[in-house]
Amino acid sequence: SEGAWSDLQGWPDEVAFFEGRMWWSGQRRNYGSYPDGFSSFDPSIEGDSQPINRRVGEGAVNSTNWILPLQNLIIGTDGAEWSVRSTSFDEPITPSNYNVKARTTKGSAAIPAVVADNNGYFIGRTGETVFELAYDPQSYGYTALDAMMLVPELGEPGLRRLGVQQTPDLRLHVARNDGTVAI
Repeated sequence: SEGAWSDLQGWPDEVAFFEGRMWWSGQRRNYGSYPDGFSSFDPSIEGDSQPINRRVGEGAVNSTNWILPLQNLIIGTDGAEWSVRSTSFDEPITPSNYNVKARTTKGSAAIPAVVADNNGYFIGRTGETVFELAYDPQSYGYTALDAMMLVPELGEPGLRRLGVQQTPDLRLHVARNDGTVAI
Protein backbone atom coordinates (compact mmCIF):
# COMPACT_ATOMS: atom_id res chain seq x y z
CA SER A 1 0.00 0.00 0.00
CA GLU A 2 1.06 3.56 -0.55
CA GLY A 3 2.64 5.28 2.44
CA ALA A 4 1.71 8.61 3.97
CA TRP A 5 4.49 10.40 2.05
CA SER A 6 4.89 10.01 -1.71
CA ASP A 7 4.90 12.02 -4.92
CA LEU A 8 1.13 11.51 -5.06
CA GLN A 9 0.36 12.17 -1.35
CA GLY A 10 3.02 14.86 -0.90
CA TRP A 11 6.05 15.09 1.38
CA PRO A 12 6.54 16.48 4.90
CA ASP A 13 6.94 20.22 5.23
CA GLU A 14 9.30 20.14 8.23
CA VAL A 15 11.39 17.71 10.29
CA ALA A 16 12.93 17.90 13.78
CA PHE A 17 14.40 15.69 16.51
CA PHE A 18 12.72 15.79 19.93
CA GLU A 19 12.72 13.39 22.90
CA GLY A 20 14.46 10.61 21.00
CA ARG A 21 12.07 10.64 18.04
CA MET A 22 12.30 12.10 14.58
CA TRP A 23 9.19 14.20 13.92
CA TRP A 24 7.84 14.82 10.43
CA SER A 25 5.04 17.31 10.04
CA GLY A 26 2.96 18.28 7.06
CA GLN A 27 -0.47 18.03 5.50
CA ARG A 28 -2.01 18.68 8.93
CA ARG A 29 -0.39 15.54 10.39
CA ASN A 30 2.45 14.97 12.83
CA TYR A 31 4.49 11.75 12.72
CA GLY A 32 6.94 10.67 15.42
CA SER A 33 9.31 7.77 14.75
CA TYR A 34 10.01 4.74 16.91
CA PRO A 35 12.17 5.99 19.86
CA ASP A 36 15.82 6.10 18.79
CA GLY A 37 14.82 4.43 15.51
CA PHE A 38 14.68 7.59 13.45
CA SER A 39 13.80 5.86 10.18
CA SER A 40 11.21 3.47 11.66
CA PHE A 41 7.53 4.34 11.45
CA ASP A 42 6.41 0.69 11.52
CA PRO A 43 2.76 0.58 12.68
CA SER A 44 3.07 -3.07 13.83
CA ILE A 45 5.11 -1.98 16.88
CA GLU A 46 2.92 -2.03 19.98
CA GLY A 47 2.89 -0.10 23.26
CA ASP A 48 4.36 3.30 24.06
CA SER A 49 7.30 2.65 21.71
CA GLN A 50 4.89 2.67 18.81
CA PRO A 51 5.38 5.44 16.22
CA ILE A 52 2.98 8.38 16.48
CA ASN A 53 0.63 9.51 13.71
CA ARG A 54 -1.68 12.34 14.76
CA ARG A 55 -3.53 15.29 13.33
CA VAL A 56 -2.36 18.86 14.00
CA GLY A 57 -4.33 21.99 13.28
CA GLU A 58 -7.83 23.07 12.53
CA GLY A 59 -9.52 24.95 9.73
CA ALA A 60 -9.13 24.89 6.00
CA VAL A 61 -5.38 25.57 5.71
CA ASN A 62 -2.65 24.79 8.20
CA SER A 63 0.64 24.19 6.41
CA THR A 64 3.54 23.43 8.73
CA ASN A 65 6.09 26.22 8.43
CA TRP A 66 8.55 25.14 11.13
CA ILE A 67 9.06 22.86 14.16
CA LEU A 68 10.95 23.97 17.28
CA PRO A 69 12.19 21.54 19.93
CA LEU A 70 11.71 23.66 23.07
CA GLN A 71 10.40 22.37 26.41
CA ASN A 72 7.48 21.18 24.26
CA LEU A 73 7.55 20.42 20.56
CA ILE A 74 6.17 23.60 18.98
CA ILE A 75 4.74 23.47 15.45
CA GLY A 76 4.24 26.73 13.59
CA THR A 77 1.47 26.77 10.99
CA ASP A 78 -0.22 29.40 8.84
CA GLY A 79 -2.96 29.94 11.41
CA ALA A 80 -1.52 29.10 14.86
CA GLU A 81 1.39 27.79 16.91
CA TRP A 82 0.72 24.35 18.38
CA SER A 83 2.29 22.76 21.44
CA VAL A 84 2.76 18.99 21.35
CA ARG A 85 3.47 17.52 24.78
CA SER A 86 2.64 14.69 27.10
CA THR A 87 -0.36 15.04 29.37
CA SER A 88 1.92 15.19 32.43
CA PHE A 89 4.86 17.54 32.98
CA ASP A 90 8.28 16.00 32.26
CA GLU A 91 6.97 12.72 30.80
CA PRO A 92 7.89 11.68 27.26
CA ILE A 93 5.41 11.95 24.43
CA THR A 94 3.97 8.53 23.58
CA PRO A 95 0.99 7.36 21.53
CA SER A 96 -1.08 7.07 24.72
CA ASN A 97 0.31 10.28 26.26
CA TYR A 98 0.02 12.76 23.38
CA ASN A 99 -1.58 16.18 23.73
CA VAL A 100 -1.68 18.97 21.14
CA LYS A 101 -3.05 22.45 21.86
CA ALA A 102 -3.00 25.78 20.05
CA ARG A 103 -0.80 28.04 22.19
CA THR A 104 -1.09 31.20 20.09
CA THR A 105 -3.04 32.22 17.01
CA LYS A 106 -0.49 34.61 15.52
CA GLY A 107 0.25 32.38 12.54
CA SER A 108 3.67 32.18 10.98
CA ALA A 109 5.36 32.84 7.66
CA ALA A 110 7.00 29.97 5.79
CA ILE A 111 10.41 30.97 7.14
CA PRO A 112 12.43 28.74 9.52
CA ALA A 113 12.13 29.68 13.20
CA VAL A 114 15.15 29.67 15.54
CA VAL A 115 15.90 28.64 19.11
CA ALA A 116 17.85 30.90 21.47
CA ASP A 117 18.39 29.43 24.93
CA ASN A 118 14.91 28.43 26.18
CA ASN A 119 12.92 30.60 23.79
CA GLY A 120 11.97 30.43 20.15
CA TYR A 121 11.62 33.19 17.58
CA PHE A 122 9.53 33.21 14.42
CA ILE A 123 8.32 35.61 11.76
CA GLY A 124 4.57 36.20 11.82
CA ARG A 125 2.25 35.41 8.93
CA THR A 126 2.43 38.97 7.53
CA GLY A 127 6.21 38.65 7.16
CA GLU A 128 6.74 41.93 8.99
CA THR A 129 6.88 41.01 12.69
CA VAL A 130 9.11 38.80 14.83
CA PHE A 131 7.51 36.99 17.75
CA GLU A 132 9.26 35.48 20.77
CA LEU A 133 7.91 32.18 22.09
CA ALA A 134 8.45 32.29 25.84
CA TYR A 135 7.26 29.79 28.44
CA ASP A 136 4.55 31.20 30.70
CA PRO A 137 4.39 29.32 34.03
CA GLN A 138 0.90 30.69 34.76
CA SER A 139 -0.63 29.06 31.68
CA TYR A 140 1.78 26.07 31.63
CA GLY A 141 2.56 26.79 28.00
CA TYR A 142 4.19 29.10 25.50
CA THR A 143 2.99 32.58 24.61
CA ALA A 144 4.01 34.70 21.63
CA LEU A 145 5.28 38.16 22.48
CA ASP A 146 5.90 40.86 19.87
CA ALA A 147 9.70 41.13 19.82
CA MET A 148 9.53 44.30 17.67
CA MET A 149 7.01 46.19 19.79
CA LEU A 150 9.37 49.11 20.42
CA VAL A 151 10.47 49.48 16.78
CA PRO A 152 7.75 47.98 14.53
CA GLU A 153 8.96 49.86 11.44
CA LEU A 154 11.98 47.51 11.25
CA GLY A 155 9.69 44.96 9.58
CA GLU A 156 8.14 47.28 6.98
CA PRO A 157 10.28 46.20 4.02
CA GLY A 158 9.40 42.58 4.92
CA LEU A 159 11.51 39.99 6.72
CA ARG A 160 13.08 36.93 5.14
CA ARG A 161 15.41 35.15 7.59
CA LEU A 162 16.34 34.84 11.27
CA GLY A 163 19.71 34.06 12.82
CA VAL A 164 20.98 33.81 16.41
CA GLN A 165 24.31 35.04 17.76
CA GLN A 166 25.23 33.53 21.15
CA THR A 167 28.44 35.43 22.03
CA PRO A 168 29.45 37.88 23.35
CA ASP A 169 25.74 38.59 23.96
CA LEU A 170 22.58 36.89 22.77
CA ARG A 171 21.41 38.72 19.64
CA LEU A 172 18.72 37.99 17.09
CA HIS A 173 19.65 38.97 13.52
CA VAL A 174 16.74 39.61 11.16
CA ALA A 175 17.46 39.75 7.42
CA ARG A 176 15.11 42.19 5.72
CA ASN A 177 13.87 42.16 2.12
CA ASP A 178 15.79 45.37 1.35
CA GLY A 179 19.10 43.54 1.93
CA THR A 180 19.85 44.99 5.37
CA VAL A 181 19.98 43.21 8.72
CA ALA A 182 18.32 44.42 11.91
CA ILE A 183 19.56 43.24 15.32
